Amino acid sequence: MRRKISRNSKLSKLITIIVGLFFLFMLITITQNENFKLLMSLSGDSFSQTFYIACSIGILIPAIIYFLLSRAKTLEFDNNFMYVIGRKEEEKIELKDVVEIKKSTIVINGENKWEISYYNKMREIKSIKILPNFSNTNFDEFKTLVEKEK
Repeated sequence: MRRKISRNSKLSKLITIIVGLFFLFMLITITQNENFKLLMSLSGDSFSQTFYIACSIGILIPAIIYFLLSRAKTLEFDNNFMYVIGRKEEEKIELKDVVEIKKSTIVINGENKWEISYYNKMREIKSIKILPNFSNTNFDEFKTLVEKEK
């Protein structure tokens, strides 16, 4: 039975879509308001430019975050293999081919990202960085299985 190590990014992607749509809705709603049009004509160009730049950034940032989250890979394992799952492909690696598991220097919300180095099918060393689930029991079990295989 496969167990998941890395976090699921589906909820994060949904939240970024909602935030982006909120800014888009706000931009459309406010610009259609007659009072806003009057305010724009009285305040001049600097206010209107600032408003449009702020709304554009509010739409652009969630779009970039969504793009980055959609490229993230998922890591799963069973008793014999580690599975690196991308959007379109799945790579199956024997646990004995895992070279190293170490903490990376990246810390997100007080939690370390981990770097897992392994040999791919062509016997080249590759690595993947993951942020383990909040419950690290699966990750601890994965590290134990890898140590047994060495």
